[in-house]
Amino acid sequence: MLIALNYVGNRQLTEFVTACTQAHTLLQSPDFITLIEGKQTHFDDAVPVDLAATQVAGYFRDETFTLSVDDYEDEDGRTTVGGRFVTSSPTTIWLNRLAMPRREACEFASVLIHESVHAMSRRISRRTNGQVSFTHIPANRRTGNLLTAPYWIQEEAEVGLCGQRLAEEERLTIETVDDEPRQAEKG
Repeated sequence: MLIALNYVGNRQLTEFVTACTQAHTLLQSPDFITLIEGKQTHFDDAVPVDLAATQVAGYFRDETFTLSVDDYEDEDGRTTVGGRFVTSSPTTIWLNRLAMPRREACEFASVLIHESVHAMSRRISRRTNGQVSFTHIPANRRTGNLLTAPYWIQEEAEVGLCGQRLAEEERLTIETVDDEPRQAEKG
């Protein structure tokens, strides 16, 4: 159960450094596994069929790898997109600098948790030749995805990190895309 997060951003942005530390600490904690195991029902949109929470928790318990956390500026200037997971580069999670104003580090930490679930699912999917996956439908929004592993685990982590569930209109959106930010978007 060692998913390590390593902040490698070009700018040492306090909120991102703190978020990375918060998310890293949670991912390293036995409480994280307990949190996942606490889900009473299966995760939606998993392959094959819906996976039990204990199965997903087992992957987090047994795998060890490091994810880099970098920063970028959203190419469309969006301030509501908090993070990005790039399927072609599944060892890096990106945080959007434009979303920083008026945001707490815990919000970005919950984004890192969400994206770490995608990274774990991608890792397991590759190892099982696509026979196991626990991500969500391509839509990058909570609506319709709350019972999927990335969104459910993120929301539960959000309560622990931020002390409350954020109102839907206050939440950062998250993108899963195929390509990394262009060089001009990087800091």
